Amino acid sequence: MQLDVLVDEVLKLIQNTIPSNISVKKEVELDLPQIWGMPNEIHQVLLNLCINASGAMKDGGTLTISLKKNNDSSQKGDLIVLSVCDTGKGIESDILERIFDPFFTTKEIGEGSGLGLSVVQGIVQQHGGNIEVDSQVGKGSAFHIYLPVSQKETKLLTKKTKSLSKGNGRVLLVDDSDVVLLVTKRMLENLGYKVTAFLDCIEALEEFSKYPKKFDLVITDYGMPQMNGKQMTEKLKEISIDIPVILYTGYGNLVAKADVSLWKINDLLIKPCNLQTLSDTLAGVLKDIKIK
Repeated sequence: MQLDVLVDEVLKLIQNTIPSNISVKKEVELDLPQIWGMPNEIHQVLLNLCINASGAMKDGGTLTISLKKNNDSSQKGDLIVLSVCDTGKGIESDILERIFDPFFTTKEIGEGSGLGLSVVQGIVQQHGGNIEVDSQVGKGSAFHIYLPVSQKETKLLTKKTKSLSKGNGRVLLVDDSDVVLLVTKRMLENLGYKVTAFLDCIEALEEFSKYPKKFDLVITDYGMPQMNGKQMTEKLKEISIDIPVILYTGYGNLVAKADVSLWKINDLLIKPCNLQTLSDTLAGVLKDIKIK
């Protein structure tokens, strides 16, 4: 895979969705070698780091994605460095030592934006790479992902990719992270869905109770301040027992497929997901539902 192509894909997703007080910069060297990797997984890692960086700059700043050949002599082998840098609040030194620990978070329930950093680290390590972070309180953070270059240049495969399932349903989307909400809304609209989005689950419930027939599907975050996704689903089903619900969560280690079945939730999405996964999941849930 060519990482510069993946960087462009993620930039298209985030540039018009992150707050306007955050500027986005791209610094990519030309003629970079290929790496062996799973594009969907690296896409998730990069999108998650960008969302986290945006969340660290509540008062504005600059998000920089860079891609270059490795010049760090302490790293072994031929590597490409993929970096996500922000000018946000930075990370305290005592916390910095723990950010890759499983289940560790400084965020309250409802502030989680995507994959935990331990999962991000795991994906990078599965690709034969490693991830490092530099941070200064008050000045920002930089996450550097080192990925090994393919040992031989190969012609990029032009294999047939699975086509995206376009939709025409009406989706109620609920997530208390503004960046996640906007990115997901844009992805759904690109797939053809009409989307009504809410940051506040109480307001979303009020809208649904007034116009239950206005929606064909609900996608709800799991960890929200007023109620979790399970409680949200119970409220929705009280209003309309047949409404399909997809749980969208960054707490994949806390919620299993078996749980969502017991909770009468139709499917589970782990955030941030790529367009193909989003497309397939909605198509699967809506396949037997007649869209009005």
